Amino acid sequence: MIVIVDDDPETLLLLCRIIQSLAPDSEVAALDSGVAALAMTIKCPVMLVITDYYMPGMNGLQLTSAIKAVSPLTRVGIITAYDMQDVMEGAKIVGADYVLPKPFVVSQLKQMIDESILAIECGSWSPLHTRALRIFR
Repeated sequence: MIVIVDDDPETLLLLCRIIQSLAPDSEVAALDSGVAALAMTIKCPVMLVITDYYMPGMNGLQLTSAIKAVSPLTRVGIITAYDMQDVMEGAKIVGADYVLPKPFVVSQLKQMIDESILAIECGSWSPLHTRALRIFR
C-alpha cells in the first residue's frame, strides 16, 4: 500500500491520480492528516508514505518520526515547497528516505515507488539495512 498525505485537497487528488497511474497494481490511500496516516500505518502494512512537509497538527517530520517508530521498514518521502536545507536536516534526523521539492517531478515519484516495490520484492526491507536519505532537486 502507498499512502499519500496532504492537507491541500487539490494536491492530494493530483498526487493520488499520478501515483495510481505509476503504480496501477498498488493500493493507494489518500489522507488529509498525519494522524490518519499514522493510524493507517499501524493498521496495515504500508510500503511507502508520501507526505507534505507543512501540515496543521502533525507536520511531515513529526509524521515520519512517528511512522518510523511503529513501522521502521516503511519508506517515507517528504514533499516540500519550503527551504530544502531545513527540511533535509530534519528529514535525516527522523529517518526519512526521500525529500522532494515542490513542484515535484513525476519521474522522481516513479523512482520512489519503484525503489520501494523493489525493496519488497528483493527482501531488502530490513531494519538493519541503513538507507541514505535521497534528495531530489
